[in-house]
Amino acid sequence: METELPPTAHRSVEPTAAQFAALEQLDADRPVVMLNLVRFRDVADYSDHPDLAPDAPISGAEAYKRYGAAAQAALAEIGGSMEHFSTCGPTFIGPAGEQWDGMMTVRYPSPAAFRAMLENPAYLEAAAHRTAALADSRLIPTYA
Repeated sequence: METELPPTAHRSVEPTAAQFAALEQLDADRPVVMLNLVRFRDVADYSDHPDLAPDAPISGAEAYKRYGAAAQAALAEIGGSMEHFSTCGPTFIGPAGEQWDGMMTVRYPSPAAFRAMLENPAYLEAAAHRTAALADSRLIPTYA
């Protein structure tokens, strides 16, 4: 369920140039596991990609399922794998009003493999469903 962002928060769905460049600071010789936190829109917003919009409105959760199905091939191509996905309960420790609908961990063989996937044309098309789906997100690199 889409919720209002806390007053000090802003929507974070696409990486900034600085965030993308910061991937260079990750240990190049180690696999990276990305922790994903996602908050879905009530209704997916395909205004940036009307060519991918379904005939009838769909939920953000449904658009995210479309993203996941389409992104699997690009993930497999670089040797990555989805490790875990679950829905989230209420935030126990965190800013007031911060609530996530889902969390997942995705393993990549290296930061370079992750970057390669982000530049894959098939993945970029799939990512349009992700953008349409999400009200907010976090993507946090961790080491296994």
